[in-house]
Amino acid sequence: MGVLSASIVHAIPGRLRLKLSEDAQNFDSAEAIDLKLSELEGVDEVTRNLTTGHLILHYDQCQGTNPKFFRSVAETLGVSPNDISIDNFDASFGRIAHDQSNGNGVESSSRDQSPNLPATVPNIMASSKVVHSLPGRVRLRVPALQIRAQLAETLPIFLQDQEGIQDVSVNSSCFSVTVTFDPTLWDGERLCQFLRGLRHEDIEAYQPKQVTQEQAENGIDEESGPELWYSSTGIAIALFVEPLAAIAVPVFLLAAALPMLKRATILSRLTEN
Repeated sequence: MGVLSASIVHAIPGRLRLKLSEDAQNFDSAEAIDLKLSELEGVDEVTRNLTTGHLILHYDQCQGTNPKFFRSVAETLGVSPNDISIDNFDASFGRIAHDQSNGNGVESSSRDQSPNLPATVPNIMASSKVVHSLPGRVRLRVPALQIRAQLAETLPIFLQDQEGIQDVSVNSSCFSVTVTFDPTLWDGERLCQFLRGLRHEDIEAYQPKQVTQEQAENGIDEESGPELWYSSTGIAIALFVEPLAAIAVPVFLLAAALPMLKRATILSRLTEN
């Protein structure tokens, strides 16, 4: 039997404390529910006190005015969506959420000003900051995503080509980037410092290593084959048209050698890179 009801104990943007009714003391059930919650888009961390039956949900603040997010939380818990509704949040949370959605808060004010910045703002990546960090996972606020929309496509490609980076997801509406990484090579703060030192022009112009190599190999495959035809033709001429052999055979053998030389040069450059 799952959790039947939940009540909001306390709520602030990015953090929600709930009192769960049934099965709060059931460790196996609680562990399964918490795992499902942690997999929801926008959820950073889930902690639970089995003694009190309280569950604390840390989530992306930009989800604070998103009813679909809280409906997903309610469905995962097995409670009514009305139990976890924006309308049920305390007055302070509602006021903050209202201000952010209408551009009256401090954070919204800075967002309102950002689009007016010129596209050539130097070092716009320097404003990146850590929102939430766990070993092997970090969520970053990257305001540059609002100024340079193309970063939403190129930044994940760039990061995934870095050693130790396992997965990257971008939420453009929240200007956030969630990165999963090898904790022996990275931590949240180090990754953030890495981003701050980048130029957006370099990220946007970046060509992925894997695609570049794949394209080169495809080009090689497409060009492989002519040398076999040239060499075979040269041999046929030598065997069946002997008077032309002295002139034609060297020409055909040279034509067969050129594609092989070209492929060797490309592969040598890929190896150096």
